[in-house]
Amino acid sequence: MTSSPDPPAPESEIAPARSVLGRLLRLLLVGCGLALFMGLVWQANPSLVWQQLRAIGPWAPILLLPSLGIYLVDAFAWRYCFREAPSLGYWRLFLVRMAGESLNNSLPSAYLGGEPLKAYLLQREGLAGPEGIASVVVGKTALTVAQVGFLFVGMTCALAATSSHASLPALVGGSALVATLFLGSMALAYLAQRRGPGRLLRTFSERTGLLTTFVESRAPALDSLDQTLSDYDVQAPGRFWLATGLFLLAWCGEFLEIALFCHLSGLAPSWLALIALGSLATVAKAAGLFLPGSLGVQEGGNVLLFLAFGLSEALAMTFSLVRRARELLWIGFGLLALSYLGWPARSALSAPAGGKEPPPGE
Repeated sequence: MTSSPDPPAPESEIAPARSVLGRLLRLLLVGCGLALFMGLVWQANPSLVWQQLRAIGPWAPILLLPSLGIYLVDAFAWRYCFREAPSLGYWRLFLVRMAGESLNNSLPSAYLGGEPLKAYLLQREGLAGPEGIASVVVGKTALTVAQVGFLFVGMTCALAATSSHASLPALVGGSALVATLFLGSMALAYLAQRRGPGRLLRTFSERTGLLTTFVESRAPALDSLDQTLSDYDVQAPGRFWLATGLFLLAWCGEFLEIALFCHLSGLAPSWLALIALGSLATVAKAAGLFLPGSLGVQEGGNVLLFLAFGLSEALAMTFSLVRRARELLWIGFGLLALSYLGWPARSALSAPAGGKEPPPGE
């Protein structure tokens, strides 16, 4: 007599197991990142890194100015990702963006974890749900288009800069691969903006049979989002390219930061090398987009980049530590902005667009 097969485990038992595995995986990734980070510091010689940090000394706070300019310009560019100037004031919009970016820069979510938070905060500030989500989609698309342009400028400058190091062609080749991936994501984001993410999601669901319940339950909100994006393309086509240009201007702050760092360190690389360093350093960060803060991967990329331009490992790790301190400072500011605006409820970020959200504190 054959025994009947065991019934499948209920979802209530599977979900906690998945949660535990997810936490263990995140801890493992953080551990690997920390090990790589400490290994790079040791390889670069901690005493030399400390000497470089002491050389910068009290001038270190000046290195915050380029990143402050980046955040200010980014918030200004975001205003042009709406069909018309939002009722939200510039400084309030700045705080919303900083709150979202604090999650983008700290969670292993491919720099997308803070986007739902931005849309949620915009809705709670009085903007219609589809309008806020559309501005986030348009903003991410414009930012990616600008970043791709910035990367190609950096690769061109890297090839033009004179260097006898054999690692430079490989570095440029790797950067070209990352730029190609960015091009793919840019094309996908632009397609979603033009055709509507709701329509694309519905087509995907019909062809694969996945996410059917999700799409059906949120059909009105997705249709409203598609219509808002269509209205943006028809009514304000020039605003997208203006926003893209402003985001590109903000990206230029990356090479200004590294130029200021080199000046404070007593170095004077060529402007071509500085532009290439500033641009390709963003590749180093993007390479670890599934790690919290790109921990370890960003530092390793910076070491390879500096060595390719004839600079030392100690200088690369000094720059990485200064940049890491800057990032932590702005993450802290973003979390303070989120506390000021009000933390969302746990279920708020998964609510349908345009739906009623709970007030702050619930």
